[in-house]
Amino acid sequence: MSETARGKDATGAYVTRRTLARKTARWLSDCAQVAPRYRKIAFDIETAALLVVDMQRFFTDSRSHAYLHATGAILDNVNALAEAFAKAARPVAASFYAGTAEEAPAMKAFWKHLLAPGDPLAEPDERLRLPAGTLVFRKPTYSAFQGSPLGRFLRERGTTQLAICGVMTHLCVSTAAREAFCAGLVPFLAADATAAPTERLHAGALLEAAHGFAVVTDTSTLTKNRGGGRSRGTAGRTTGMNR
Repeated sequence: MSETARGKDATGAYVTRRTLARKTARWLSDCAQVAPRYRKIAFDIETAALLVVDMQRFFTDSRSHAYLHATGAILDNVNALAEAFAKAARPVAASFYAGTAEEAPAMKAFWKHLLAPGDPLAEPDERLRLPAGTLVFRKPTYSAFQGSPLGRFLRERGTTQLAICGVMTHLCVSTAAREAFCAGLVPFLAADATAAPTERLHAGALLEAAHGFAVVTDTSTLTKNRGGGRSRGTAGRTTGMNR
């Protein structure tokens, strides 16, 4: 079967800038089928924060063995989200993965290569535009909350909702959304600003999130909505983070 027949273009990407809007519409439609009909959660940027997950050279540089082709399609939307939150004077945080076997023994057991702290591939993508005041922190595992300053950062800024973008949808993004949900935050996943190695993994992670622990939506909704309206996506009242 050709790459095109598998839903990829000649570069191996399951989504490109050209196909992103069309595919996002389908992902959102599929997510709407698994989210309970009574769930109607409005996005309000005035009480929200943005978490950018692992948009680093390890995943965005084509010379890296962990390169994700789809990052090229989502980068503009990740930057659009960061800009929108900066304009709204709302907090932005960005995680970057790197860890040792001692810090993350399970990661060592599951993956052939760990990304060491100090490796140039652990650096953020130079095209990523994070606003001044962004909380930037390293994490050695999938978790953005465990052992990091993120939880306190969000609590101190009155956060009740957390918009999440970045990579990988089924691993670190999904983990962040689950942890945020369990901490009392309402997670919003931008389907067109997250990516995985394959469409099957990306779409599957969105479906799981939409069913039980996040509102799956798109960048346009998160950058234009200022509260008081229903989010386009799988959408309630929101709750504050547990203190």
